[in-house]
Amino acid sequence: MGVGREHILRSVIEEFPSYPVTVLIAPTGFGKTSLTTLMVEYGVRSLHLLPLRALVSDVMTKLGDKACYQAGVKIKSVVKDPYMLCYHMVATYDSTLLEALVAPVADIGKHRSHWDIASLALYGRTLLMDEVHLLAKADESEGGVDGSSRGLLNLISAFTPFMVKYYGSKVIYATASIPIEYVSLLLKVSRDFAHVQCRVIVVGSNVILDYYDRLTELNCHLVRIPIDQIEDEDVRGIRAAYKSRVLTTITDRRVEDTVASLIHEGYERILIVANTVRRAVDIYKSLKERSVADGHKMILIHGRLGSRAREERFEDFLNLYNARRPLILVSTQVVEAGLDKSFDAVISDIAPIESLIQRFGRILRHMEDVEDVERRDINPMLVVSLSEDSINAAKQVYGDDQINHTMEGIKDLVKGLKWERVRNGKINVYKVDWRYGEAPTTYSILTSSRVHVDYRDPKTYFNNLEGLLRNLPIFKKDLDEWLNTLRLYGFMGALRPFKLIPLVACEDEDCREHDIVDVSISFLESRFKELLCFDRDCKVQAVTRVCSNERGCWVVVRDAKFSDFRKVLKDKSGVDLYSFIKNLRDDVRREISRKMREGVAERVNVIFLGFRVMRGYDREYGIV
Repeated sequence: MGVGREHILRSVIEEFPSYPVTVLIAPTGFGKTSLTTLMVEYGVRSLHLLPLRALVSDVMTKLGDKACYQAGVKIKSVVKDPYMLCYHMVATYDSTLLEALVAPVADIGKHRSHWDIASLALYGRTLLMDEVHLLAKADESEGGVDGSSRGLLNLISAFTPFMVKYYGSKVIYATASIPIEYVSLLLKVSRDFAHVQCRVIVVGSNVILDYYDRLTELNCHLVRIPIDQIEDEDVRGIRAAYKSRVLTTITDRRVEDTVASLIHEGYERILIVANTVRRAVDIYKSLKERSVADGHKMILIHGRLGSRAREERFEDFLNLYNARRPLILVSTQVVEAGLDKSFDAVISDIAPIESLIQRFGRILRHMEDVEDVERRDINPMLVVSLSEDSINAAKQVYGDDQINHTMEGIKDLVKGLKWERVRNGKINVYKVDWRYGEAPTTYSILTSSRVHVDYRDPKTYFNNLEGLLRNLPIFKKDLDEWLNTLRLYGFMGALRPFKLIPLVACEDEDCREHDIVDVSISFLESRFKELLCFDRDCKVQAVTRVCSNERGCWVVVRDAKFSDFRKVLKDKSGVDLYSFIKNLRDDVRREISRKMREGVAERVNVIFLGFRVMRGYDREYGIV
């Protein structure tokens, strides 16, 4: 008996009264993120959480004026709500935790911050948590910020049952490739801490269904839906095209040589995913220097570009994509999940198997993509790069064990498969399934992997959240004191926004035109002399924007005390960064008060933009 995709998605929402916590595991391209659109239709007060801020733009282009967003990006023609009070919200995990535990973004730095507004923003929300397990992987800052990614996953694991228990929230975990250990952790803490019923819906082949069968041990309601029982014509059409057309190649060739072969074969839209910023920039430069991609527009996007440059490039990408222009997008993990775009070919550096499954999900996502490749008579190509540079960069981010396990699994998988050559005879290809779990499938590698999780970490976080709730003031008058309380409870180690330091790349002497790059504290600690020092004594400059009703806004650049700056770098919790910013604002106000009439300083708003980059930033390549 068949079942429709929309029926599955609607049942997730309609059965909330019985199952406040639901895990939906379904293939890439299945439409899991369209749950947000359905929640808008049902009038469910929703919050869609994404692991990377670059993906917020893509989701908001579909929702338009039906929702608001909060993330460190600017999106044209939609509403940004720093208080997160809109009925339907899209945000990053980082922004949400900042709102919940510290203060609304708009209140940080003010004399008072309002916990009651943060509570209103989150109370009664239905949380759609997209690919939450990727929080334990590398992000756009390469490998997490100061190693905090795994701590962030543990905090989220405790935060969601806390929301269910005390805020009346419902939770949907949506994923295509989550290791079973992470699912078990998420469900176990929900059962033990929130005391609610949970449900797991799994869509896939027997390999995938059998893998997640072990979740029945947690007394969660398990719904198994074989992929061949999905009756939607577009799902069937995409699956048939995937099985007949999608090819995989594993190669140690240089990426540039692979790109040249693909372009020769008529591939128009190519995605290249590297594991580090340096690797992405090197590939991009080499493609340019060798004129490999003549006729294709090349775009480079990574996390150490200026925020304005990154937003402009993402907009350029969307315009080129929608105009069906030939393009090559070179990126880091910022496109690993949530980007609802299809390419003719995806080239990825070797990575953990769940990350490869996500990256290789950027093909044949819609029926029009199937019609397009059939019209042009091409086979969507998935390329695993096993070059020496690829392997070294991957191990730098993910460690030896995960990369070795994935490489060995892929090699074992294709060892017994019949290979063939594409037309020009330069690429050996295989028929491998990265999406549905139908043999031969890379999901066999996922099912053989083991991930270590410690149940005690989320339990500690949950107990501390309860302790924090009992001590919350309505007005957090002294945010320094509050941040130290959070540090005492162990939360600051997982709050990544406080572990990112903004750097200002000035485009003129007065810094009126500038762009801002966020880097991790550990990254800056190793590179600050190269990036920030403008003389032998290493005087660091801080950049602020000052606004008043009388004079408008202007930029103030002033020397920072090097001892204070070093203290910021030594404090991995980020508390001293906030203290530095607060003191800097007070100093700027006093300086303005001396130059202007009395009373003006109180009416002046001072915003810390970041530390000035003296060298090492290139507008095209960013900070490499």
